[in-house]
Amino acid sequence: MTLYIAVNRNRIQSNRKNGLDEPVLRICQGKRGRPVYANEFETVGLVRVIYRPDQPLPCGARAWIEIEVQKE
Repeated sequence: MTLYIAVNRNRIQSNRKNGLDEPVLRICQGKRGRPVYANEFETVGLVRVIYRPDQPLPCGARAWIEIEVQKE
């Protein structure tokens, strides 16, 4: 199973503009999984940071972190 973590820059901009602290890390299980947002994420294992401006994720992210996790 692969987790995808991207930073939602629109939320960062909204937080700055409106003085909010909405979570900005978008975490999905699989490329099209339902996103969960967080301010912090910790992991152990294989982590890969990717920048693909010509092949973005379905959410539009052009840079993201992929984490391989084992199902228990």
